[in-house]
Amino acid sequence: MNASARARHFLFAGALLVGAIGSASATLIGTSVTANLLSPLDGVNLTDTVSVGAGIEIQAGDGTNIGGIMFTSNSPGNTNVPEFIDFSATSVILRIAGADNVNAGKTGFAAGARYVFDFQAAANITGINSSIGLSSNISNFSNTAQSAGCTAGVCFDPVADSLTVFLDAITMGPDGNLPAPMGNITINLLTEDNTTPPPGGNAPEPGSLALLGLGLGILALRRRR
Repeated sequence: MNASARARHFLFAGALLVGAIGSASATLIGTSVTANLLSPLDGVNLTDTVSVGAGIEIQAGDGTNIGGIMFTSNSPGNTNVPEFIDFSATSVILRIAGADNVNAGKTGFAAGARYVFDFQAAANITGINSSIGLSSNISNFSNTAQSAGCTAGVCFDPVADSLTVFLDAITMGPDGNLPAPMGNITINLLTEDNTTPPPGGNAPEPGSLALLGLGLGILALRRRR
């Protein structure tokens, strides 16, 4: 390889580095997420792996394993208000029904019942926002993210890259004229793109790495001329 060709090679490599880093995006869209509904005392262990797109990924009656036991509330004004699991680019929204016939407003699940979402390290998720969004009619549920290994509320395990949401204690007040009240839980994910770097952190930013790659290519060109 002559000097000119070698220089072009370095420039091309630098450009590829710029493009690769510049196009990287931490988002769930286009990735696969495994959703698990676990309630050992109820004998429930259901799993669905879904591809995250523009619509709702799992909802009552959609043919998925979890959707098969979700609740749909019917009323004169709302003929189809289903429970669902919806993944967006950087959030998870759960619609939960207080469908217990004995304990009004409860989910009907036994102690320890939970959703576990495995993100499979596909979206560079680093954690969850400390504040959990709750519908105003939801109670007995912490709106503050818990540490890994929690036994109530919401927690994220950075090692397993999984999110756990406990369902058994949730209580929902009246929601319009629905036979069973519905409430939403919104969990915003922190990713490498939207997490504030630690104070004094030494990790280079993507833009710096891109400039370094391009600079190396230009330096090689100048040295070979």
